[in-house]
Amino acid sequence: MSMRSNDSDLVQIIASLGERIAGDEIITIENVPSALREHPAVLWLLKIGRVGRVLLQNQHCFADDALPVRELIGPWRVINHLGRGGLGDA
Repeated sequence: MSMRSNDSDLVQIIASLGERIAGDEIITIENVPSALREHPAVLWLLKIGRVGRVLLQNQHCFADDALPVRELIGPWRVINHLGRGGLGDA
C-alpha cells in the first residue's frame, strides 16, 4: 500500500488495527503495512495496545484490597476510605 492511498483506505486500516487490538490480538509493527509504519495514528495504536497488555498482565495489582478503616500509617490513622485512583487509595 502506498502512502498515496486515499483517506478512506487509511481510516479503514487504522480502524481495523484498533478493532484487532481491542479484540486482544497482539499487533506489532511487523503486522502493519510498511507504508503505514511511521503514521502517528498507527504508532499511537501500537502504544495503546502495549499499555493495555501491561495492565492486563498486572491486573492482580489492582484488586480491591483497600486499607482497613482505623489502620495506622505512621503517626496517621485511616478514618475513612474515600476511593481508589491511578496512584492508589485515598
